[in-house]
Amino acid sequence: MEYVKINRILDALKGELEALPGPAFQEVRISSISGYETLFEAIPELTGFPAAVISPGGMEVRDLAASRTVELAVFVIDEYAASDREKAISCCEMLDEVYFLLSGSVPGAAFPLAGGRLLLEGMRPVDLDAMHVAWQFICKVSQSMIA
Repeated sequence: MEYVKINRILDALKGELEALPGPAFQEVRISSISGYETLFEAIPELTGFPAAVISPGGMEVRDLAASRTVELAVFVIDEYAASDREKAISCCEMLDEVYFLLSGSVPGAAFPLAGGRLLLEGMRPVDLDAMHVAWQFICKVSQSMIA
């Protein structure tokens, strides 16, 4: 037995985000950025907004490596327009779509993803630059070899 590879988890989450109604995003990317501060340096070709960037984070291993939890970050990015009410409304609707996807069909229940269980831990705004607004959704995907 072996765990589902992290790349497969990222691909599965990318597919879920791409399938949101609308579509919600012009671009959905996977990247190995260590923080939002380096997002545009790491992905300079990111120009289609709204966009989502998925990145792996840390990993917790338990039960002599029979269980693990992989942390993921989903960055939701859009162009900033302070006086555009429609843009503000569409950003909130997009955040709701991502929230409802990641929180699963039953509040408090894990969202099944690539053989694991994804739990949404929270969301926070991030400060990218003067031309963009962004939020980071923090998720953890639990996998286990123990039945």
